[in-house]
Amino acid sequence: MRFRRLHLLLLSLCIFALGISLTALAQSDSPKLLSSGMGWVNASTLHVRANPSLEARKVGSFEQGTVVDILQTQGNWARVRSKGIEGWVSQDYLQMGHTAWVNVSVLNVRERPVQDAEIVYKLVYNQRVLVLNEKEDWAFIITDENEGWVASQYLRTEYAAWISANVLNMRASPSLGAAIVTKLEQGQKVDVLDETQEWAKVNAEGNEGWVYKTYLSTEPVIDVAVELERRKSYLEANP
Repeated sequence: MRFRRLHLLLLSLCIFALGISLTALAQSDSPKLLSSGMGWVNASTLHVRANPSLEARKVGSFEQGTVVDILQTQGNWARVRSKGIEGWVSQDYLQMGHTAWVNVSVLNVRERPVQDAEIVYKLVYNQRVLVLNEKEDWAFIITDENEGWVASQYLRTEYAAWISANVLNMRASPSLGAAIVTKLEQGQKVDVLDETQEWAKVNAEGNEGWVYKTYLSTEPVIDVAVELERRKSYLEANP
């Protein structure tokens, strides 16, 4: 009887260990979900569909190297926007980097991560880039037009901004239909952590969420009349 109980106990332990192993294997094989932000197309041609389904209507396609704004994720699908095309793509063909901004007036982009490498093009202050790789003091970045290496010290991963609207909703995701996390007041300072073409992910006193970029100012908001004129000019330049 004692031998039988010992046998059953050992069998139970083996089944338990096997269950843990299978769970870990399933988790390692599961797709890594991307967060909202920027991504890079890692396929020769990536079809964009109207809905998150292979049977959905195709609304366009992206070539390899295209930088996209990731607006939403659902399962293994991501709703993206780039070059006037918006729709759903498989996350299997997106590579996620992290957003950074140029922190000097002009930044040289080089062919290789060495100081005397050929300059392939130049970036300007506050230009947004996608960092795909880092090597010592260098970062491999990509934009809509080009790619190359820049000195990491001249990039920043966030910047300060101020709320220009009387009251601005902070939302859980970059969508007007998303849940409201909190409300921000005019003149309140926030740290911008990420961006899409229309939205900015910000941190305000410990709360993180998305706000509409039109109502952010890179300078402190003091005079409301001046700020309204600035906002009008912005809308005229960015219809």
